[in-house]
Amino acid sequence: MKKAKILLLTAVAALGFTFASCSKDEVAKDVEGTYNGTMTLSMTMDGQTRELGSMDGTLVVKAESDDEVSVTLPAISGGQGMSLPEFAISGVEVDSKGNLKKNSFTASAGGFELKGSFKGTVKNGKLNATYGIQAGAMPHTIDVDFKSK
Repeated sequence: MKKAKILLLTAVAALGFTFASCSKDEVAKDVEGTYNGTMTLSMTMDGQTRELGSMDGTLVVKAESDDEVSVTLPAISGGQGMSLPEFAISGVEVDSKGNLKKNSFTASAGGFELKGSFKGTVKNGKLNATYGIQAGAMPHTIDVDFKSK
């Protein structure tokens, strides 16, 4: 009985060391990938949400450091003269559950200064994300709901 307890405690301790030795970098690398999906676009103006349609797109996630990734967001082109180029945001935080978050970002692309926020989750090999982009002096934010296929 005493030997069984010692073996059990040894096994639990070894398991604990195994989990403790996994770095956050492995988590960032676990979410790396190219995710194809559908982007649903909307914009809120004067308290009214306007649906802008949907389009296919690809988000690319690359590990940057122990607990951060970069996310390349696809170009957006739509009706009403709206278009934004592809651009990347860096420093997106990743946690051990596959959640990605960047409360505030700025980027430059296609002559625009872009501001926004990003959050998403990678689960079962799929990325679902929501992000908002405000381009230049545009007073409204384009909201994007991305769902992996």
